[in-house]
Amino acid sequence: MGIDWVPARPRAGASEVRELVAAQAERVRRYRLGEPVPASDVEQRLRGCLDIAEVDGIWPTFRTAVIGMNPLFPPEWREQAYLTLLPGDARRAVDRWRWWHGEITAGRMRHYLRRLVAAEAAAALVPVLDLPPAPEVAPAGPPPKSAEADSPVAGQQERIRALAEHITLVDETVRAHNRTVPRSRRIARPEPFWPGGPPANPWIEEFFAWVGPHLDDGHGLYLWV
Repeated sequence: MGIDWVPARPRAGASEVRELVAAQAERVRRYRLGEPVPASDVEQRLRGCLDIAEVDGIWPTFRTAVIGMNPLFPPEWREQAYLTLLPGDARRAVDRWRWWHGEITAGRMRHYLRRLVAAEAAAALVPVLDLPPAPEVAPAGPPPKSAEADSPVAGQQERIRALAEHITLVDETVRAHNRTVPRSRRIARPEPFWPGGPPANPWIEEFFAWVGPHLDDGHGLYLWV
């Protein structure tokens, strides 16, 4: 099931809209965790509180994965991709995302990005054959509030280098193993590791171009699940 944003704003007098946004967020959280989601009229009531934008009779949409699955964004910001954002909240979130994208596109925030990418790569590794566990790396920590606040932690480069070498070893070992066993016994190779962060995805520029006019019209972003 896809998850999209649709431009929307609260109708006049919609006093329970924030309560319904919070209820929807809890349901989406449970859905993403694979937990049972009981039947409810939350979605219907929330839509009833919103004026949803239409273009030629169709809801304009954009996939939330542009933020929610963007490995260059702090994890806590990615979580906002699974929320309905009312107009003021949407404006603040998009401004923050746009600022961050500008910073990393300009080559700043490199120390934080290296920690983030390394921590997530290490967490994604699973024990393979008889190889030793992955070396520990520093947690990413909170995102810096400015380029001047972006600094490395002690031993950061050495740990990331050791992790990169370990991932290369895992990949080579898995490839060798997979050449000798039936397809049903093959092991998944690790994801490519980009110590400085993967290349920027131009999809996010499309999102900013799409969302800007809607924010200027006073819309927020309704989470359409």
